[in-house]
Amino acid sequence: MIPVKLVETIFRRYWAILIPVILVPMLAMALTAKQWEYQSTAVVWVSSPVGGDKPALGSSNSYLTPAQNQAQTLNDLLHTSSFRTLVGQQAGVIPATAGLAQSERSSGRLKVFAYATGVNLLTISATSSSGDDSQALVKAVIDQYLVRATDEIQRDSTVSADYYSQQLGVAQQGLTAKNAKLAEYLAAHPKAAEPTSADSRALDYQTLVSQVQSQAVLVTKLQDSLQAIQLREASAPQAQQSLFAVQDPPTKPGQPLPVSLTSRFGVPMAAAILGLMAGLGYIYVTYRTDHTIRSAEDLEGVGAALLGSVPQLDAAPLWARYTPVATIIGWRKRDFARKIAAAISVPLQGSKSTAQAEGE
Repeated sequence: MIPVKLVETIFRRYWAILIPVILVPMLAMALTAKQWEYQSTAVVWVSSPVGGDKPALGSSNSYLTPAQNQAQTLNDLLHTSSFRTLVGQQAGVIPATAGLAQSERSSGRLKVFAYATGVNLLTISATSSSGDDSQALVKAVIDQYLVRATDEIQRDSTVSADYYSQQLGVAQQGLTAKNAKLAEYLAAHPKAAEPTSADSRALDYQTLVSQVQSQAVLVTKLQDSLQAIQLREASAPQAQQSLFAVQDPPTKPGQPLPVSLTSRFGVPMAAAILGLMAGLGYIYVTYRTDHTIRSAEDLEGVGAALLGSVPQLDAAPLWARYTPVATIIGWRKRDFARKIAAAISVPLQGSKSTAQAEGE
């Protein structure tokens, strides 16, 4: 049987249960509230470099597919603060006038990543609180990657072109010198130019001819390499777009990402249970520490006789406390209290008389 005092404690302090059950879930929802997020994606066709050329950015692992290699390169770039800042500034998420510290904080909150969805298919995804921002982020990633890759190709091509130009100049000077020696030898031995003459089979003549031919082949190879480098530099944007071709442009999400029922109702329900347990704990502690005698049940085990009980006298309603009605209500309550006290005093006087008679 539930003790009366416990029931009274619950009814007297019902707010100790209601307030935690209401406030704790509200506080938990406020602390864990998340904005609606929109996701935009773009699908890109990637292929391996042709003719054994190295990729513009990153490295190519022969054990991975082209899409996996490209995804690794993009994610490595997205792990750098400078690249994320450029992406955020182009997308309009990070102000161009923002300081270094603000740019790093803002770029660190960008949710952009790439993953392979096929052998040659790469998906770039961005999540933001706005559909326009997520679409702009994906487009900015593609544009900034193409700019970075094109610049890298042109930089490498410029370095290679400078090297081949220097080597070609040295080789042409060597060819000019060897041609001069051959011409000097032919001036001294005119018959060496005749294939049927004995002078044409002379060792010195054959050596000079071989040196001139080897030097000419070297000059031709250097010229071909320089032309290939210059062609690669001139066609860098088109070549990179063919290796990184956007098939499906960034989508504009119309609906936010769905939120699971566990994330939506799990935290409030757990907080409500926690608030209920806290309120019940407070009620139990209050009940156990309350030694007020309210009924006959509280006298069990004490050994004291119950002489009488006084009903609870509730205060007047708020609307009657400051009106003439309060006088009447107060008089009736005082009269009721006097009657109760008189009823209790009768058994006390009777028990006293009995005790005196027994003593006599």
